[in-house]
Amino acid sequence: MAEQQVAVVSGGRYGLGAALVGEFVAAGYRVIATSRRWTSAGVEGSETMVLDVADARSMAEFTTGLQRRVSRVDVLVNNAGVAGPTAPIGSISDTEWDEVFAVNVRGVFWMCRALLPLLRRSDSGARIINIASMTGKRPLFQRAPYAASKMAIIGLTRSLALELGPEGITVNSVSPGNVEGDRISAVIAGQALAQGRPESEVRREFAASSPLGRFVSPEAVARTVLFLASDAAREITGADFGVTAGVWMD
Repeated sequence: MAEQQVAVVSGGRYGLGAALVGEFVAAGYRVIATSRRWTSAGVEGSETMVLDVADARSMAEFTTGLQRRVSRVDVLVNNAGVAGPTAPIGSISDTEWDEVFAVNVRGVFWMCRALLPLLRRSDSGARIINIASMTGKRPLFQRAPYAASKMAIIGLTRSLALELGPEGITVNSVSPGNVEGDRISAVIAGQALAQGRPESEVRREFAASSPLGRFVSPEAVARTVLFLASDAAREITGADFGVTAGVWMD
């Protein structure tokens, strides 16, 4: 019997993160989900670890703890992220900008660097999948820090794919569109406030921007990530996959 594969999913407490954890658990992986805080046991069948990807001490403690639990990592999914402010560039503080990049970009870099020794021990060729965003390529009004951070993830993904390809490690990104859940609801609220429009009107506009006339389910994004982790995707690297219900066609 083949040894159970190990997947690490950052930001795995709720929303898309929980959907990612659930898909990997259902597919038979040993899943370790991280979050800055845990208020519940996490997705059934998964293991949980505390991690703030933007904090150096937390990253060091997590890495040490993970090395005690597992001898290798087969799949790393970098999902942890923050939405950041909805505001004109002139009113965005250095602190707000730095927080977005600390989590969304530096956090991905730190995770890849910290887990690389464990990823190199994978017998089947490890997979790194970074969660970017359609917003990196189709910016939203007054969302500069978030848009810039997500485009940076795509650049980091391509660089790592080039560097790690000779070792058999693939690196890809997935750029979700308007994923149904609390985060998009908060973004819609911010857009409505910034534009002086009703939230219901902005929500209808977001949905109407899709040829399918709907938002994306977290499960649809998670299934794409699971595919990229599979043996069927062993010859795909350096790519970005849009799961946007057709809002953005790349």
